[in-house]
Amino acid sequence: MLALENKVFCSYPLAVQEALLPHMHLREVQESEKIKRQGKSPSFYFPITAICAQHAIIDGGYGVFTQFIGSNKMVGFSVLSARGFIEFQHEWCCAGYVFELPGQILRDLLSTKADVQLIQMIKVFTRRLTNRLYCAEQHSKSQRLARVLLEAFDVNQSTELIGAKHKKLSEILGTRRETVSSIIGKWQDGGILESARERLLLKDRVGLEGSACPCYEDHLKIDRDLSKYMSSLAWQLDKPCVVSTDVNRSLKCASKKTLD
Repeated sequence: MLALENKVFCSYPLAVQEALLPHMHLREVQESEKIKRQGKSPSFYFPITAICAQHAIIDGGYGVFTQFIGSNKMVGFSVLSARGFIEFQHEWCCAGYVFELPGQILRDLLSTKADVQLIQMIKVFTRRLTNRLYCAEQHSKSQRLARVLLEAFDVNQSTELIGAKHKKLSEILGTRRETVSSIIGKWQDGGILESARERLLLKDRVGLEGSACPCYEDHLKIDRDLSKYMSSLAWQLDKPCVVSTDVNRSLKCASKKTLD
């Protein structure tokens, strides 16, 4: 099952997976396609091969790039805590396949305790946004570009990036395309990267890490903390749970006793 290729989905207990699978729809997304988060219960997305770029919207409507989201994460968890949360915009920066899940289905499966615990997730995203704002103010374009590329390689789980347009990278960094091209050209001359049309091949990871700002290590720590937090959520189903559907059908989850 393709859904099992998403690490977040795999981290859910078997009972949760069995409850969600009938409601997940495989769809293909295109590059530059924006994800609409409006509505009472917007969908959740579990990327398989597609990669999403996430921006946080701050005062004045200015967007700050926060992270790439691929098969190691999911899109849309932030909507579970409505008060005081950061507004995000999402855009698919790499075409591919995702699983889409109606938001209310996942909400029905969460206990009240889990919904309260999700307030803690706000702190994690706030740390990430603070990290990005500090990075934009304190570090050079070269350092920030190295960090962004390392994060992209990590999410892609490969040493190759297809569709790595210099224009898109410049938009993420808030700089000129010529600046990005110049920096990448220097790294190519130094044997760190191999650059072709809309393609980057990482040749020397240690060299690229040496060019990145300390924010990359902070980013890794935030990801580890988020992963640890997600695994601690109240997903363990001590009692059977019913998930409602739009056609007034219900699906009874397997109890913990059944799983044993």
